[in-house]
Amino acid sequence: MDIENFSNCLNYISLAQSKKPTIELIIPLITTAVGIFIGFGTNLIRDRKKRISGSDHDM
Repeated sequence: MDIENFSNCLNYISLAQSKKPTIELIIPLITTAVGIFIGFGTNLIRDRKKRISGSDHDM
């Protein structure tokens, strides 16, 4: 691939991405936020269970 074809390819990609509807730009942000909340919630529940089971063994 020569420089001109590569430049045309980059131009096509930039034009294709700029024509996306707003919802397609928001979906990655929403899914990332949901993933963060699910991961945080899972860790919080796991830590609480560890703490509860750990306090039973201390007595």
